[in-house]
Amino acid sequence: MIREALISIVIPVYNVEKYILACLESLIHQSYTKIEIILVDDGSNDASPSICDEYALRDSRIKVLHQTNQGLSAARNIGIEYSKGEYIAFVDSDDIVHRDYILHLYNTIGEADIAVCRLKKFTDGEKLQLANSVSCTSRTFTGKEANNNLFHHDLGIHMAVVTNKLFNRTLWENFRFPLGVLHEDIAIIYKILDRVALIKFLDCQLYFYRQRQNSITMLRTFKSLVDEYQALTEQTLFFQDRQQFTASRNANRSRKTLFLLHPFPQNWDVWKDYSILDILKDDLRTETKVKLLLKKLSPTLFHKL
Repeated sequence: MIREALISIVIPVYNVEKYILACLESLIHQSYTKIEIILVDDGSNDASPSICDEYALRDSRIKVLHQTNQGLSAARNIGIEYSKGEYIAFVDSDDIVHRDYILHLYNTIGEADIAVCRLKKFTDGEKLQLANSVSCTSRTFTGKEANNNLFHHDLGIHMAVVTNKLFNRTLWENFRFPLGVLHEDIAIIYKILDRVALIKFLDCQLYFYRQRQNSITMLRTFKSLVDEYQALTEQTLFFQDRQQFTASRNANRSRKTLFLLHPFPQNWDVWKDYSILDILKDDLRTETKVKLLLKKLSPTLFHKL
C-alpha cells in the first residue's frame, strides 16, 4: 500500500461569505482524504467567520484561526506556522478545486519538490461543469527552467502563482510571504523555484481561479502597480546576479510593460528617471519601445491612441 502523507491546505479568508461555501465544499469532498484544512480568518466583518466555525464543527480536519486584519501574506504565514503536513498547498477562499486536485498532485510529486497543475480562470457568476475524473499527463522541469517560463504565454501563469501547487514542506523552512505588499506571489515564487531541483507539471486543469471585479488582482491601484514593479525589479536583479539572463530579460520586459498597461502619475519617480536614452538602450521588443517613446514624448497622444 502506498503511504499516505498528511497534506495541509492553507486558506486565507477575508469577507468572502458569497464564495467560501463553494471553496470548502470542493475541499472537504477531496478524493484524497488525509488532509488538514487551515482557515485563517483575517478579521472578516461579514458572515465568513461563522461559516468557517460551522464547517469546523462538521469536519474535524478543519481548523479555524481568527486574527485581526493583517493582509493576505500574514494570513498565509500564520497558516504555514500552524500546519502539520509533510506537504503544503494554498487555496484562495473564492476559488474551487477539482475533487482529485490533491490526489493527482500527491501521486505525481514523488521525489520532486513541487507538483503543479494547470489552473483555469472563470468569471464570477459563471457556472462550472467539472468532469468526474480528469486524465493527467506530466512532465518535469528544473527550478531554473520553471523560472525561465515565468513569462511564457502559456506556462507563465501556472508557474507564477502559489495556489495551484503542492509544496514539500521543507521549502517553507526559510521562506515566508512578504508583509504589506500586493502581488506577494510574484515577490516570492522565483526565490523558491531557484531552490528547487525538480518540479512535476501536470498538464490538466484542476484548480479553478475565480475572477471577480472587486478582487485585489482585478483592481489596479497605484500601490498595486508600484508593488508589482518593485517585485519585478527584484526579480530582474536576482536573475542577473545568477547570470540567468533569459529570466532576467523576461522580468525586465514585464516590468517595463507595466508603464503601458496601467495609468499612473506622470511624476512617478521610476518613470521620470527612465529616460528616452534608457528606453532606446533597453532590451525590449520594438513595439514596446515605440509605445514607451510615444508615452514619454506625448502622454496625451498616447492615451488617445
